Amino acid sequence: MLQDLLYSYETTKCVRIKDRTLGLLYWTLSLLTVAYIFGYIIILDKGYLEYDNPVGIVRAALKKPTSLVIRTNHTYCTQDIECRIWDAIDIVYPRGDSDSLSITTSVTEIDQIRICDERASFCETDVYTETGKDRFNIADIENFKLKIEHSMQAEKIIFAEDDDDDDDYEPVAESSRHMKGLLISHNNTVLKKFPRNKSDRITVKALLAAADVDLDQIPDQTREKANSTHKHATMRAEGSVLFVVIHYSNSDTWFGTGAVHYEYRVHRLHDTSYVVYETLNTAEDETRHLHKRFGIHMKFMLTGKIGRFSFKALVTNVASALGLVTLSTLVVDQLALFVLPFRAQFSKFKYQEDEIEENIRKSQGLKKSQGDGKTKDENKPKNKNKKPQKAE
Repeated sequence: MLQDLLYSYETTKCVRIKDRTLGLLYWTLSLLTVAYIFGYIIILDKGYLEYDNPVGIVRAALKKPTSLVIRTNHTYCTQDIECRIWDAIDIVYPRGDSDSLSITTSVTEIDQIRICDERASFCETDVYTETGKDRFNIADIENFKLKIEHSMQAEKIIFAEDDDDDDDYEPVAESSRHMKGLLISHNNTVLKKFPRNKSDRITVKALLAAADVDLDQIPDQTREKANSTHKHATMRAEGSVLFVVIHYSNSDTWFGTGAVHYEYRVHRLHDTSYVVYETLNTAEDETRHLHKRFGIHMKFMLTGKIGRFSFKALVTNVASALGLVTLSTLVVDQLALFVLPFRAQFSKFKYQEDEIEENIRKSQGLKKSQGDGKTKDENKPKNKNKKPQKAE
C-alpha cells in the first residue's frame, strides 16, 4: 500500500560476513581510530582541558648599557654620517605608549624658518623653508637594554575559591616576576632564560637577533633602490617594525598542567620602515628644528592558552571522536555492497523489506476464519437424520 511505503521505518540488521579481507580492514580502521582518539586527541592534544586566552599589560623602558662608555668606533659611524651620544630618554620617542616602544637609530635634523605668516589669509608657498640639514646615527644602540615587566590574567578558566566565602572566586593572575620565561630565536633555540623574582632585562642586540635582524642590512622595500646615490638604505637608516610576542602557557607538560610560564618571540614586519617627526620650536616661533627620527618600533602582543581539567571537555571530545568509529563500518559496508564479488547477496541480507502490518492482518484474518469454521462445526447437530428414541 502507498501509505505503508510513505511511512515506512528503517532499522539496522546485523549480518556477519566471514571474510578475512573485510575483517582485517575493519579491525585495522577501528584500531587506527581508537589510537587517534586516545593517542592524539586525549594525550597529545590534551582533550581533557578547557582553555582561556589571557589578557594583560606590558611595561617596557629603555635603560643605559652596562658599560658607561658609549663607543663611537663602529662601522656605521663614518665621515659622511657621524654618530652622536644620546641617553635612553633622548632615544625613546614618542614616550608614554603602554604597549609599544620606539627606539631611535638614525636622525635627520632639519632647520627651518617660517616664510608664511600664520595670520595671513592665504599662503602660496610652504609655511616653512629649509635652511640647514644634517644626518647622524645614534651610537651603540644595540647595547642598550630593555627592562620589561608584564602581567596576565585568565578571567574564565582557573578560579581559586576562598574557604570563608563560597561565592568568592578569583581569576588566575600572574606577574612576570613570579614566572619563568625564555627568549626564543627565529629558529626555535633558547637565547636567554629569565628566573623568577626579577624584572626581565634584554639588550636590543638580543631582541634583534631573535628576529634575525641586522640593523646594517638592507631592508626589503629598499633593496632595489640600493645604489651609489642611495647611501642610507640600511635598516638602521630606514627603520623597521618588530612584533614582540609574549606567549603564556601552563600545558606544556606531558600530562595535565603545570606552572604558568612565558616565552618571548620576536618577528619583523617585512616591507615596512618606521619614521616619526619631532618638532622643536624656538622661542621666536619663526624658526624650528625638525627631527626626522628613524628607528625600531617594537609592538608588544600578549597571547597564549591557560588550561585546567574539565570533565565536560573530556566527554565532548571523546563523544565527537567516537563518531569516527562509525567510519570504519561505513567503509567496509561500501566495499561489501559495491566492490566485492558477493555484493548482491550481502545487499539482500543487509536490506530486507518486510511488510509487517500486512502480514499481521493476513495472520489475524487467517486465525479468524479458522475460528469461525470451528464454531460452525461445533454448532451443527451431529446426526440430522437420526430419530429420537422412544422411552420404554
